[in-house]
Amino acid sequence: MSRSDLKFELQALYGQAHIPEDVWALVQNLTAGQSSRYVRLAKLLRDSLNQYPIFNRFFTDHGLGHSYRITRNLARLLPQAHLAQGTAGDVFVLLCAAFCHDIGMGINQKIQVVDPADSRTEEPWFKDIGVAA
Repeated sequence: MSRSDLKFELQALYGQAHIPEDVWALVQNLTAGQSSRYVRLAKLLRDSLNQYPIFNRFFTDHGLGHSYRITRNLARLLPQAHLAQGTAGDVFVLLCAAFCHDIGMGINQKIQVVDPADSRTEEPWFKDIGVAA
């Protein structure tokens, strides 16, 4: 993905006419393939992220805007000197984590109800997390 295409995609994704310099500096560390995968992941998660306030009405907004704020904070916290010591892969993981860190909030109430007759509830990890009936 070219730099101009990446900037256009990010502006559309984030709903921002201008991508802040610190965010742009962070994203430019990605290779062309990584930037394409990052944009694809963000687009795939966008609709789900924007529905989180619907499923979790007692939580603060953890939608796309929240992921964007996390990305902005990462860009502010990581000066270019530190980024130069890492790899494009490190930056890719950080940017993807900004979108994926609240992915568990997408589970709605229907999924959270466990049928006691479900044989998977006998597995130790089910008991460890307190889901078993």
